[in-house]
Amino acid sequence: MSHLALYERHFVHDKLSTTTQTVSEARLMDSVPEQDEMQLDRIHYVLSMLQTILSKADPYLVPSSNLDTA
Repeated sequence: MSHLALYERHFVHDKLSTTTQTVSEARLMDSVPEQDEMQLDRIHYVLSMLQTILSKADPYLVPSSNLDTA
């Protein structure tokens, strides 16, 4: 399998998406204290930035070993 295919099919993309969705759902819960809500907002922001960076990165410049440690 080519590096491009490995990059596009790497589990980190699904993991980021799933984790972002979970954090989004947790942010909407009524029982979340304000302090925790602020932390969840920050986590959501960081995960969203990671998704954006990975979607715009040149797959040939990102070693698969870096994705494996994410």
